[in-house]
Amino acid sequence: MTIKDVKCEWSKECEVSFQDLKRRLTTFPILTLPLGTKGFMVYNDVSKTGLDCVLMQHMKVIDYALRKMKPYEVTIMFMIWSWLL
Repeated sequence: MTIKDVKCEWSKECEVSFQDLKRRLTTFPILTLPLGTKGFMVYNDVSKTGLDCVLMQHMKVIDYALRKMKPYEVTIMFMIWSWLL
């Protein structure tokens, strides 16, 4: 969607997914209480500037956290990434 001279194909499936996401993010409750001790999944993402983490159970968000990295943490992450590659 952000590449110059590339046509964006917004299909019916894209629209349905977008409307579902919008509904889920704007209706209460966004977070749910956990049910038992099974079925948990942790999703995380590291970008150049921050860390994001989502705890889900049975496709429902239980909790999430995000944090902007400090400058020295960004330096350490780049050192680790360059070492791993």
